[in-house]
Amino acid sequence: MKIYIIALISLVFSFVSHTSFIYAQETTYTHQKDISYTPNTDAYSKAQCKLDVYFPANKKDFVTVLWFHGGGLTGGNKEIPSYLKNNDMLL
Repeated sequence: MKIYIIALISLVFSFVSHTSFIYAQETTYTHQKDISYTPNTDAYSKAQCKLDVYFPANKKDFVTVLWFHGGGLTGGNKEIPSYLKNNDMLL
């Protein structure tokens, strides 16, 4: 009798773990570029006051990271480092 109960429990756990694997959803990401964050309309604001947002499109309750690229507003690239991407967080 104990063997049948153990076998039944094993079968149930096997089924549950298998079905959760089948229905696991792959995370997709959205990258929105050059979003203006100022109401100012002067040439500098239009050209420089922009940000990019990279986030998991089909997830909820994810971590948010503010990434400042550096460059002192005089140089550098506006890019999101690849090692921060695809980690279930908003950048």
